[in-house]
Amino acid sequence: MISKTPLRILLVSLAVAPGAILAGVHKCMDENNNVVYQDKPCQELTSAGLSPALSRLNPEENRPHLLWKLGAEKKTIYLMASLGYGTADMYPLPEAVMDAFTGSNVLVVANELDAGSEVASQPTIIAKGGYSDGTVLRDHVKPATWQKVLNLAKTLEVGEETLSAQRPWMAALTLKNAALKQAGYDEKLSVGKNFIKAADTLKPIVELDPLDDQVKRFEGMEDAEQEQFLLEALREADNKNEYFKSLAEAWKKGDADSVGLAVRRAVDTLPASQKLPEQWLTSRNEGIANKIDEMAADGRTYFVVVDAKRLVGEKGIIAELLAKGFKATQL
Repeated sequence: MISKTPLRILLVSLAVAPGAILAGVHKCMDENNNVVYQDKPCQELTSAGLSPALSRLNPEENRPHLLWKLGAEKKTIYLMASLGYGTADMYPLPEAVMDAFTGSNVLVVANELDAGSEVASQPTIIAKGGYSDGTVLRDHVKPATWQKVLNLAKTLEVGEETLSAQRPWMAALTLKNAALKQAGYDEKLSVGKNFIKAADTLKPIVELDPLDDQVKRFEGMEDAEQEQFLLEALREADNKNEYFKSLAEAWKKGDADSVGLAVRRAVDTLPASQKLPEQWLTSRNEGIANKIDEMAADGRTYFVVVDAKRLVGEKGIIAELLAKGFKATQL
């Protein structure tokens, strides 16, 4: 039986075949001349196997995006900035982003135990984030900090009993997640989660800095350091500050400078005594950059998704990789 598949569809499939076979995602054109990324050959005009947010692209979409291509000798890396949350108007993603993802061999995700992270509600993490010695949160922070917690909790409709049983770092996550939901943001619309869905069974997925390791770092912090983390979270979760909104708007515009500015503002508004030590804040960036550099040495192309606030700035992951000899281009 002779196939009735349009010639144009076949040509597009052949044009991307090398990368598509490797990545398991095909770049096709549907009957309306829209670009479609799917896990099936282009003869089958369906994108049911992919996340709806990633499957269909507008050919006229040309907004800037926070994607960098880095190279050093035989190493090729794409760094995509993500947020722990999202909104529907962040999609569809630009074609250049999906082309980079499709042509990559491996998806790498650095999950963030932070705002919008559903893992913060996992039983094992909740257990580690609570007290079992008969004490409560107010016993481990200053009275002024506890009052700030109560004030914000009331605004966000978070129960005092819930927060009272939590360690400062866990209470910080609880309040930030509540602030995101109240502001209308959805963690299921984060870029990282959608890429994980798209890559599932189609290409290897590597997780950098597992969440258990992040929890261990929190557990190793003294009460004073955990309180500093909580104070920073209180500032970010305050809706008058509009921290989450400013990050989301900067992401949509592809404005790396504004992302860095939003992060600095959230920290700089705190007194020096309430800020986490800079080394604690930057050590994770150094570790992630080192792992990315080591992985890329095998010659494969890596598509790395990292929280936007960790990519930019003088101590960001991009700066760390530049120091290792990489050349970076924002696409």
